[in-house]
Amino acid sequence: MDSPEFNEAIRRAPKGMFKEDENGIHVGFEDLFRKEPKQAGPGEMIGMLYDLGKSDDINAQILFWVVLVIFVIPIVIGMVFVLFGSHRQKRKLVPAISSWIPFGVTLWFSRNPLDFIMTQGKKYSKGFSIPLGFSEFTVFAGVKGQKLISAFEDDKMSFAQGFKLQFEKTLVSGRLKIVQDQYLQSVLTKPRFTDQIHSYLPEMLRARLDHIKNEESVDLFKFSSDIALRLLTRLAIGQKLLDENDDDIIPLMQTTEKTLMSPGTLFFRSFSFGTSASKTLFQDLRIIIQEEIEFRKENPSDESYYDIISILTKAAPQLSVDGIVSHINLFIFANHSDISGTIAWTLYHLIQDRTLQTRVLTEYAQAVSVSDTVKDNVSTQPCLTSIIKEVGRLYAPLFLIRGSFKKQPIGNYDIYFCDIVATSPAMIALNEKIYESPKTFDASRFLDQQKIQVLTQQQKLLQFNNAQHAWFDHVIAETMIKRTIIPTILETYHIELVDKKFTPRPSYLESFSTPFSDLPLCVKFSNKACMMDNVSKQSNAKKSK
Repeated sequence: MDSPEFNEAIRRAPKGMFKEDENGIHVGFEDLFRKEPKQAGPGEMIGMLYDLGKSDDINAQILFWVVLVIFVIPIVIGMVFVLFGSHRQKRKLVPAISSWIPFGVTLWFSRNPLDFIMTQGKKYSKGFSIPLGFSEFTVFAGVKGQKLISAFEDDKMSFAQGFKLQFEKTLVSGRLKIVQDQYLQSVLTKPRFTDQIHSYLPEMLRARLDHIKNEESVDLFKFSSDIALRLLTRLAIGQKLLDENDDDIIPLMQTTEKTLMSPGTLFFRSFSFGTSASKTLFQDLRIIIQEEIEFRKENPSDESYYDIISILTKAAPQLSVDGIVSHINLFIFANHSDISGTIAWTLYHLIQDRTLQTRVLTEYAQAVSVSDTVKDNVSTQPCLTSIIKEVGRLYAPLFLIRGSFKKQPIGNYDIYFCDIVATSPAMIALNEKIYESPKTFDASRFLDQQKIQVLTQQQKLLQFNNAQHAWFDHVIAETMIKRTIIPTILETYHIELVDKKFTPRPSYLESFSTPFSDLPLCVKFSNKACMMDNVSKQSNAKKSK
């Protein structure tokens, strides 16, 4: 807020994004629910069609059938073809690709026809919208066929390659009436906020590891997901609230994410409305957060709070409870996929290569010996750094949602402040012109610091979203994985694969934030201390004989 870039962002922000009072400008963290839609979108379109269909006016009926036949039916048929058959490599995708995109993209790109339809429809419609429940942005969804991809074929147009036709160019969704994430990101990178990660994470990680029985088989992805979710929830709502409601909040967040990010729900998210289940879960979390906010207002002298709740209530006192809950959900779900995916795939490749694992532990031990805090010496772990960046490249998501901080032209579209842009890091990550043998894992690919610098300048390294949407600095995310998570796990446990036939895919393409729901990977955790005790007991037994 004190930077020239932030002041410029305020000046260029759409009207209503920020509010002024006698003290000047307040950051406009507005409620994400569009109570009075100012821009036509899929929710308004559905609401309008509902009104038109009920109307007795002949003109309303004509408009209803015109919109239904020309827009709705072709788009639904196109999505059905893609959802249930177009992932097959023999099927030509070019005709279907133009019609798979849901209302949230197709109609937003057709501003003039959509505005005309909405103008006519409002003569007979109340123009209401049906919100999703936790965020009002539209995810490019309807992609059930993603989970069936096993490889990117060079000579055939697979499902994912079909997306290349659309996502090589940057696509722009509708205006997101959202928080000023540049400000929130600047807060999340302050030492007071980040230091608590390094003080809390080791204890939390060891507590989760203690729940694993010796030689117990667990799903590596679910384990990594649980660690990431607990960390992000702790940063969002604080330690005290998490401890008091651990049995309620963590399952609540897991169920909410599973509901909102499942392929079936993503299909409906493309129409910008959600299920009754997601709204019920949203209300449950809302009650918990509201009680906490009221408690903090009654105890203003307590200085122990430094989390997303406290940041939002201090920066934007006008923000509603619904708005705060929306931001918490966005913060958690936007970061969950990147962090949990990096943990899981990094561990997977280290399990596969014991030599690589030994090298990583050796580098970590050397970093610890140089300083008592490792904080300033994580850069001395080049091998693990390279592995993490390679994991981010090889398992890049099919598409990535990023926020725009300024007005800029992209292709034929004018991008405004807080517009949401979708790009395709998977297509960049698998581009042979950028990376040699891009479909294979190469632990040494990013050992060249000069190459990393060049790729970073070219924005080719998209892991952790480069903090452009997730509000979580990629350096912090990478550091906590290198400094705490991976070393702690490898030093404590010997991990081996249970499923020897498991074949990793070139991209985790299940969905936006739950890439592992259809991809179980069972591993066995054996406590090294217990293993040493067993060896010692066996040795003593032999000697006694």
